[in-house]
Amino acid sequence: MKRDDILDWMRSHRESVCGDPEQILGRAEFAARHHAAEHAWLHAKEIAEREAASWTGCSLGSHAAEDTVALEVCHDLARELRQHEPKPEGDPDALLDSETLAAFGQDARAQLRAWIGEVAGQEEHRTWNEIVRFTHARARSLIRDGTMSTASGWDSTHSYSETALRIATILARDYEQHARAVP
Repeated sequence: MKRDDILDWMRSHRESVCGDPEQILGRAEFAARHHAAEHAWLHAKEIAEREAASWTGCSLGSHAAEDTVALEVCHDLARELRQHEPKPEGDPDALLDSETLAAFGQDARAQLRAWIGEVAGQEEHRTWNEIVRFTHARARSLIRDGTMSTASGWDSTHSYSETALRIATILARDYEQHARAVP
């Protein structure tokens, strides 16, 4: 079902909606998109935290240039993220705040459920693709801004696992910041 179809149904069944159907449907759509995008960024954060935890248990290993490690870790994590795309969680009603949900009568909720789930799924997919692109590009931005050194040689590098842990931690923090910034 499309947004216009739901809106037409709500306009013809005004008794099932408390308030302006277009405004309430807009609030519902915004809430579903917000929830889905936030969920995607937080899911990516969980994956980055698991990645960081896996590097914590590794032996120090050989030294490696930070820029090389950054490129490899970000590439590998982006590939892993691509394989673990989340789906919107739970009942579509859980995507809406209680005030918005209360504006819909039972009949309107029934009409809304499938559409809200679809909207959330599309937003989560769009956001997940953004997360994968961000992860690929993050290594280059860390190198460009000087967070990751381009120095090489035993005296000026850290172990591969130390640098990988640092990068995974940075990515987890980045993902959390993006989740908080979702409009």
